[in-house]
Amino acid sequence: MDDCGYNPLARILIPVQKNRNALILTTLIIIAFALCVATFISHALTKPLKSLVRLMKRVQHGNLDVWQHSKYNDEIGMLGSHFNRMIIRVKDLLQEVSLTEKRKQKADMRALQNQINPHFIYNTLESIRMLAESNDDLRVAKLTYLLGLQMRYSIVRSEEAVTIRQELDHVRNYYHLLQIRFPDKFSLHIDVPEKFLHLPVIKLVF
Repeated sequence: MDDCGYNPLARILIPVQKNRNALILTTLIIIAFALCVATFISHALTKPLKSLVRLMKRVQHGNLDVWQHSKYNDEIGMLGSHFNRMIIRVKDLLQEVSLTEKRKQKADMRALQNQINPHFIYNTLESIRMLAESNDDLRVAKLTYLLGLQMRYSIVRSEEAVTIRQELDHVRNYYHLLQIRFPDKFSLHIDVPEKFLHLPVIKLVF
């Protein structure tokens, strides 16, 4: 009769329990390491995005002195580069608008000055005319009156095209000036059909 050995079940399960515990511990370590790696990667990805969002909010409130510093040349880095170029373009456009507005203000000021100067001359001529009339110097009064009409027509900025009637009136006024200065030296004859008087011509063409 053969001898049968007897081993308790607990002794047989000891290596299995050790292997199980080692496997559980290894699994927990791997999971913890994976969580750490995932957290690090998530932080590395979201940090530049959060920074870009903060910069966009500052731009939204009117602060253009911002710049996105990208460490990597990935998709997020390219997004930051596009954001920086957009800020540069916006600054350039604002500067162009500012320069255009300054030029417009200068042009408006020059236009106002150009309007003031002729009016000053007209008022001066009118004062001379009134003084001449008060002294019964009708010749000087007529001369200053016609000169004022000539200057008003020539200097005042208006549309480039005038009617033939307006242009002929200007010619007649000039002829009257010559008549006062050189009596009986010139004669003027204008023969233009009535149907043509309303047609447009370039100012001072005659």
